[in-house]
Amino acid sequence: VPMSSQHQNPREPIHIALSPIATQFIDISPTIPLPTVTQSNNVPARIETITRENVNLVNELSRWKIYWKDFAFSPDGTTVATCNYDDSDRTLRLWDSATGQLLFVFEGHNERVASVAFSPDGMLIASGSTDGIIRLWDVKNRSLIRSLEGGIIGVNSLAFSPNGQLLASGNSDNAGNLVQLWNPNTGDLIFTFKDQPGYVNSVAFSPDGQILASGGEDNTVKLWNVANGQFLRQLATRMDGVQYASYKGSHLLGGRALGVSSVAFGPDGNTLVSGGEDGKVLIWNAQDGKIIQTIISGNWVNSIAYSRDGLILAVGTDDPKIQLWDVSNGKLLRDLVGHTAAIERIAFSPDGKFLFSSSYRDNTVMRWALHP
Repeated sequence: VPMSSQHQNPREPIHIALSPIATQFIDISPTIPLPTVTQSNNVPARIETITRENVNLVNELSRWKIYWKDFAFSPDGTTVATCNYDDSDRTLRLWDSATGQLLFVFEGHNERVASVAFSPDGMLIASGSTDGIIRLWDVKNRSLIRSLEGGIIGVNSLAFSPNGQLLASGNSDNAGNLVQLWNPNTGDLIFTFKDQPGYVNSVAFSPDGQILASGGEDNTVKLWNVANGQFLRQLATRMDGVQYASYKGSHLLGGRALGVSSVAFGPDGNTLVSGGEDGKVLIWNAQDGKIIQTIISGNWVNSIAYSRDGLILAVGTDDPKIQLWDVSNGKLLRDLVGHTAAIERIAFSPDGKFLFSSSYRDNTVMRWALHP
């Protein structure tokens, strides 16, 4: 019996049972809708890296009438893997990031696909579903390699380690199996981190691969030792609704009045940023655990992304404007206006020349670049 194609609220936890696995790869067919690509003003883009110096020249380059719940770029930036969290489309899709052409469609998940990640070498794509199963796909051969089952309710976030030897998942699970670390080459579950109550919305590795950060509904960001799976430090004090942490080389970072929706390390590993339901974006010193900047976005923060040089922070919120902030001083550089509804996902391309944003409510993906 076909399930409803209506989008469900991505923030709502899903409680389902595991079902048998059926996997296949299908080629593009006329029944799969392609997004409508609209170029802006027919003006060629200046293909340069987006920086603080030229950020005022960033404008809409193109838009696609489609929704991506999550997306991940291949390391060379030429393709983007996506999922749309729709009951009627439980697929993982691969697109040409420049033209919007649909390249591949992978089928196999039995429930909605909520998260996706590319391996650093571009050979694998991981996808996580509300059925609690992670699937690993071979990009070249267009086939399923293996499925990872950790006995959880759903997978909310995925991240490969910088060397590609580990895969972290942030999960929904009533038994406390909320952060798991996998070997993607063998499918073995290496660690299950249980010290984070509440569902985990976001996971991220430090650039050196030694630390894993997780942010979730318990209002905290926590750091984990990747080598031994140990939770590194508890919260020290709470003052005026803001949580602080002591730091002796590794620790738990707090600071949320409400749940944490997104975490990311800066490219150099010196900073860590968290954003959440309270509308705050906190930039942390990853060495001593102190808050460097507190940014008040004004709306529920859904997604955050560093520019390639780590000097710009792009923030997607329940407001339709994309906010671009200066990491060094916490000042707003500018807003990007184009969406008509909340922005659910935002990311810079690996070369830093493009910014992609996706909105669930206006069913639009936008591509931004230097564009006079």
